[in-house]
Amino acid sequence: MNTDTFFSPRGLASLLSFPFRNRETFTRFLFLGGFFALGWVFPLLPILISAGYLLEVLRLAAQGAQPTLPPWENWGRLLLNGLKVFGGGLVFLLPSLILAIKAFVLYFGGMVVFAALADAGREGLAFLLMFLAVTLLFVFQMLGFLFYLIGGTLLQPALAHMALRESFSALFDFKGWWRVFKASKGGFIVTFLLGVMLFYGIQLALALTFPIWIFFLFFLPVLTSFAFAYAFTLWTWLGGAAYSESLSTLEENASLE
Repeated sequence: MNTDTFFSPRGLASLLSFPFRNRETFTRFLFLGGFFALGWVFPLLPILISAGYLLEVLRLAAQGAQPTLPPWENWGRLLLNGLKVFGGGLVFLLPSLILAIKAFVLYFGGMVVFAALADAGREGLAFLLMFLAVTLLFVFQMLGFLFYLIGGTLLQPALAHMALRESFSALFDFKGWWRVFKASKGGFIVTFLLGVMLFYGIQLALALTFPIWIFFLFFLPVLTSFAFAYAFTLWTWLGGAAYSESLSTLEENASLE
């Protein structure tokens, strides 16, 4: 399905509602939300399986299918898929992660040095070093966020390419997925930004309603898990649809040559 269709009123309603379209699809979504919830108790295995399942969702969308959820089967394959997604995320998001870690190390290191110099009566030097630490924190955070935007945007076509080829090595077929990205880079950029806005929107909603959830602490992890499972499902399908649209564009261009 063309991504332009999703942004029409009918297409948007169809996209937002497809995880609840029928009993079978809704049951599959409940499984995904359940695995997200299990991640609060057992952080590793349920998250890897969830990521592996979302890779299957991405594959379906990249093949041009109508919005739906695949069956839960072949658990070994889902786990292997999850490891591939983790590896792909590490490759594309590692620069932003390194910069973020450096930023906080510099900041907290500066705090320690500031306290030590202040205790020694060298307030002038302490404030100077603190100013430098805060400046570097800001610079590294901005660079980290920039690398996150770039890496996150490029990760979408790379993961879809890997899903279709069913090989982790396809992640490093830069020429292959780059030509797909170039054919519809606007779609991938918009999809990634929409995903970021969706996740921040969920976090903001949870923060604003936190006083209510103090009285229902047991339900907060469950609600959060299903909210993020829903967001990841929509985001994944949009990324796969953008890849499918790019492939169609490339095929049309090739037929005209």
